[in-house]
Amino acid sequence: MIGMSVGGWIGWWLGAFVGTMTAFMLSVVGTAVGVYAVRRMVAGVADALPIAPARRNHKPSAHSATAPAHAVADRPRPGNP
Repeated sequence: MIGMSVGGWIGWWLGAFVGTMTAFMLSVVGTAVGVYAVRRMVAGVADALPIAPARRNHKPSAHSATAPAHAVADRPRPGNP
């Protein structure tokens, strides 16, 4: 959120010298750059931690919301033999 705000502000500030529409367009680009930079920074910090996050290599089960369609279809349904 901070990267988004700072990137958007810098883009708006740079574009405001030309005009409002340029400020808007550069604000959008700055927002995207800010999100990308923070995601890279967070990924680098997470990789440097001595203990990896618990769900980093999580494989979805048949009961999770991200389960593949075949895993859900193969589950027995109540009332069906």
